[in-house]
Amino acid sequence: MAVVSVAIAGAPYDVRIETGLLERAGEHCRPFLRKNRVAIVTDENVAAAWRTKVEASFAAVGVVSNWLILP
Repeated sequence: MAVVSVAIAGAPYDVRIETGLLERAGEHCRPFLRKNRVAIVTDENVAAAWRTKVEASFAAVGVVSNWLILP
């Protein structure tokens, strides 16, 4: 997995790049979640392409995904 560090003052973060990563989002995010639910905010195009796989990924690790889909 490639990791790109983004150095924004006061809020640096890493971007992970890997084939199929969205399909394993649940396993990567689960250790950071305090509860068994997650909110996902996205647009219609991204939701149409990826919602099913991302939702299944979170469900596989016992996390319910709540979606807010913007136009």
